[in-house]
Amino acid sequence: MSKKYRKFRYIPLFTLLFLILSACGTNNEEVTTEGETPPSQDSSGEMVIQLATVEPDGHTVTEGAYKFKELLEEKSEGTITVEVFPNQQLGSMREQTEMTQMGSIQMSIAPVSTVGSFVEELQILELPFLFTEEDTMWDVLNNEPGQQLLDTMASADLKGLGLWAGGFKQMTSNIEPIKSPENLKNLNIRVIPSDSLIAQYEAWEANPTPIDFAELYTSLQQGVVDAQENPLITILKQKYYEVQNYLTLTNHAYQFHVMMANDQWFTNLDSDIQELILEAEKEAREFSTQMNQDLNESNLQELIDSGMEVNTLDDEGIQEFQTKSLPLYERAIDTEQKETILTSIQEALAELE
Repeated sequence: MSKKYRKFRYIPLFTLLFLILSACGTNNEEVTTEGETPPSQDSSGEMVIQLATVEPDGHTVTEGAYKFKELLEEKSEGTITVEVFPNQQLGSMREQTEMTQMGSIQMSIAPVSTVGSFVEELQILELPFLFTEEDTMWDVLNNEPGQQLLDTMASADLKGLGLWAGGFKQMTSNIEPIKSPENLKNLNIRVIPSDSLIAQYEAWEANPTPIDFAELYTSLQQGVVDAQENPLITILKQKYYEVQNYLTLTNHAYQFHVMMANDQWFTNLDSDIQELILEAEKEAREFSTQMNQDLNESNLQELIDSGMEVNTLDDEGIQEFQTKSLPLYERAIDTEQKETILTSIQEALAELE
């Protein structure tokens, strides 16, 4: 995407039932008692890691998962095998997170919007207009503020490994272009099942409707909802242009994913294996982030070519959204820890301006 669209200069505002994994091509059939993690070795004694994603093949997050598989298998000289299950093969976004939490699988990558239901501190990243420029955002989150957020995941028996790029979120609609909160008033808009996103769209006077990702296309097609938010790559890969007429480049929030592991499983690994996983995650995350950025411009052009009417949120519209978002910031810091993390992010952003 050109700088015109990629770097909006805003005014900153500061389980499913247990799956029988052998049916998915794994060798792990042992049923474990609550609180135990299943063994992650095959019959030869080599380690097998099951990694689930919610995105389809071709999406930069899933391509990053395949890169992680390639890197870890190479670094371990073949003693570790990674099995990647893309496109919600093992269940919904929430179900895959639950499976990781319980140790039914070892690792997954899920949207922060989903994991925020398990770890409330992550909901800070959902705040609208918290970040306005991607490079600066990563400068902050790849350092102490990001690590603070990942560390909070231990409270949910999850090991946060890294925050992954999904892209700035845009809005699409069937009714009219969304150029201000007025266009959202009483509009039925789909959101990821997430308390923070529901609160966000209620503050903007829309009717937020939680719908799982796998059901979104059909819900748009059948008129259950008339609008939705997602990054350009998701709008393109899921073909929402077939059931939505208008695209507005709002950049109102960033859609983060998080790579995570079952905390007990990861903690019990030998330190050298932990180090290999961390190295592979970092390299795969950087690969996926760069791929996401490189595809922005072509993704936008494909959506234009599909016939969608593309609009850009102007300064007046941005200001109206920001004003209506102020109560969300007050709500976000209802604990001392959340306030500390948000302050840490804002201070780091201020230092980089």
